[in-house]
Amino acid sequence: MYALTDDWRGDTIIHAASNDGKDQPLMDSGATPRRGIFGKTGSEMRSTTRSTVWGITIFLGLVSAALLGVATLFPTLVFSTLSAPNTGSLECGATNLECWKREARKVGGLKNEVSSWQRKATSLQNTVRDLHATITESRNQIDARVTRINARVGNLKTAGDLSDDGAIPRAIKKAVADVVDAADALRSGGGDVVPLLGQNDPPKVVFHAHIAKTAGSTFNRFVARRYHASCGNKGVSFAQSFKDDADANDAADADDHLLTRNAVFGFLNQPSLVTGDAHVTESDMFSSWGWHNCALISLEITKDEWADVTDRPSLAGQTKAVMIPCRDPIDHILSQCNYNHQSFTDIISGEGGEQACDDALPQCHVGWERYEHSMLEKFDKVVLFKYDDFEGVERYLDDALPKRRLELEHATEFGFYATNTERSTTNERFTDACPEETLRKNLLEKWSYYRLCDKFLGDSTWQEFDSRDLRDMIEEQHV
Repeated sequence: MYALTDDWRGDTIIHAASNDGKDQPLMDSGATPRRGIFGKTGSEMRSTTRSTVWGITIFLGLVSAALLGVATLFPTLVFSTLSAPNTGSLECGATNLECWKREARKVGGLKNEVSSWQRKATSLQNTVRDLHATITESRNQIDARVTRINARVGNLKTAGDLSDDGAIPRAIKKAVADVVDAADALRSGGGDVVPLLGQNDPPKVVFHAHIAKTAGSTFNRFVARRYHASCGNKGVSFAQSFKDDADANDAADADDHLLTRNAVFGFLNQPSLVTGDAHVTESDMFSSWGWHNCALISLEITKDEWADVTDRPSLAGQTKAVMIPCRDPIDHILSQCNYNHQSFTDIISGEGGEQACDDALPQCHVGWERYEHSMLEKFDKVVLFKYDDFEGVERYLDDALPKRRLELEHATEFGFYATNTERSTTNERFTDACPEETLRKNLLEKWSYYRLCDKFLGDSTWQEFDSRDLRDMIEEQHV
């Protein structure tokens, strides 16, 4: 028998050892058993605690059994969930270092891609800003052009009013009225037309510098029969016959040379209907008229004579573009020798042949006074083209000249009207006294026309320049 203090209430309880070795409480030191805050004795409290513990143990057992059942039925789902960390779309296990390295590299690549797209977005913003500026500038140009159209329409209406008083013939009055109607339609309903009036408008007047032996006669004839308002000394639009039945290649040998030239080219150097003067030529007539009704002007004139044409009041304020045909210097000089009935072989093989080569064969020159760099200042635009590239000529002039409603036959289209006799290789043989490259070098030195074409056209067939830019390049490069 021994006494101890009850852990629950602090009471002193006397225990006695029973025969089975278990402690049996006999009595506490008080006469009456004391109860705790829940109204139960220590023994009762211990009984209740044991019941609660057993309930929790049973519950946990049931939960474990349920989980074990789920794991048995769905083992893949359970174990993949337990083995993989919660990492979204990643498939790496917690200890798979190589997998995580790969994922890290992917993340780095994504960061680089994001940076690349950010740069592209910035570039796109800059492009949009530049495009907006270009659109604004184009709108300003269109507004300015429409303003000029309005001013011209006003002038045309004034001219139309004058015709009522007999100051302008009835036919012109009708033409003016048609133009006014077309301009009014452009301003009022031409929403699809006005935006086409941009920086690439064709020039107002095209000039053709007829360099001798560069197919200028063929050029004149082709243009005069394809377009209106072509004014050339070798062909004019309004003097063309309807049917092209003249043999152009027989013109040089025709008995009646004047009539054949008229049939082939549409010349006007027949007796003037106005003055009766048999020596009035088409150039004289156009000059007296002021070239005011010409969309293309082709002339065989010297470099200094262009000012007499380009400075006419009727052409003031209009954009002027000059077309200059280019031909290989060697081929060109040999053609000139042929035209002058000179044998190149005889020239360089005879006495003074080496000097003739050094001087670039002056006895063969035809029309070298027709070009010099100084004449370029008379024009706003310059076109250099390979002399026989008539397809390029056609593309360019289709946008610059009024085309005939019914194009006339052109027997020499993309061929040539021959003013030379047939060339012979016997007359065009080089010697040690004048090798081909030596002659080429001398030709380039002697004539600025050859240097112009060599430097700025080269092996191409078509080049267009702003006149000021081209003149600056010529000066800077000492062409």
